[in-house]
Amino acid sequence: CQVCLPSCTDGIKNGQETGIDCGGPNCPTCAPSCTDGIKNGQETGIDCGGPNCPACAPTCSDGIQNGNESGIDCGGTNCPSCPPSCTDGIQNGNETGIDCGGSCAPCNTGGNITTISGHYFETGWDGWIDGGSDCYRYDGPLSPEGIYSIRLRDNSAEQSGMSSPNYNLTPYNTVQIEFKFRTNGMEAGEDFWLMYFNGSTWSNIGTFVSGTSFFNNQLYTTTVTITGSFSIASKFRFQCDASENDDEVYIDAVVIRAGTGSGSFENPIVITAENNSVEKENIVSGVQIFPNPASNIIHVRSEEDIRKVNIYNIAGQLVMSITSENIDSIDISVLNAGLYFVKVETEENVYTERLIKN
Repeated sequence: CQVCLPSCTDGIKNGQETGIDCGGPNCPTCAPSCTDGIKNGQETGIDCGGPNCPACAPTCSDGIQNGNESGIDCGGTNCPSCPPSCTDGIQNGNETGIDCGGSCAPCNTGGNITTISGHYFETGWDGWIDGGSDCYRYDGPLSPEGIYSIRLRDNSAEQSGMSSPNYNLTPYNTVQIEFKFRTNGMEAGEDFWLMYFNGSTWSNIGTFVSGTSFFNNQLYTTTVTITGSFSIASKFRFQCDASENDDEVYIDAVVIRAGTGSGSFENPIVITAENNSVEKENIVSGVQIFPNPASNIIHVRSEEDIRKVNIYNIAGQLVMSITSENIDSIDISVLNAGLYFVKVETEENVYTERLIKN
């Protein structure tokens, strides 16, 4: 007999058919199956997924949140990090709570919030008390907000501090102190404090350490939250605990709020670095980092001999460290996009610069 030409009724998968007597350009479309080598029907992958086929193995490109991903095709151990969102179940980005605050919807406070006072120091001390010779009402470009701020320096106890007036906080069980600050000349490990007075004794409610909590010449907005029972004669104090007169912290825009009910505020201490759109004219650095922003390679230049470069993320975590006799270029391609702080150590000084990674 002669060889029969393929047909759509011969009971054989032949010609250009994709199934027995179906598929290809000439035969009817095949009914979807889990063995046809095609993603069809309700499958979410080739011959897998949907109500009828076996589940697909997770991948970072299947358009599904599966495996140990924390978002669709992102997060977990194998996929790229997910960009912050207001629905990812994580406190990230500029959120002040899980998926709330910052750029997201306000967090549920669970109680009544009252602004007790706001102090901006533009017309005077606004009721705060000058601690002494190492405390000064400053007028200049280092002020975090407006023209005036309070400059603290050194570590001469109360003389390096500024104290608030008395507040009757007995109606509240949660108090939040929000303030802006900038530092200048504070070496790594130098710090300043926020303290609370309960009517009889002072206690430290916030310690802020250079190189960990903050970096010089960067503007920060900070909130410190405390809970419990409060005094009719409550007070607060900012106090510098650095070692020399050229270790300076500038405090500004102090707002005190109080609330009732559990969950009035989310986190005990939140420090947010703000974008400085205008560089202050008398902040002079001894290093140059370029290009900035950068995607892959940055160059570090200084007239001094560079010995070490540390790169920190916005949370103050060390993400890269380079120690060498001659540091010139650094590959930052492994870093995620975002804002970083580059601390450059030379034989004579330590400098900190902001870096934007594209």
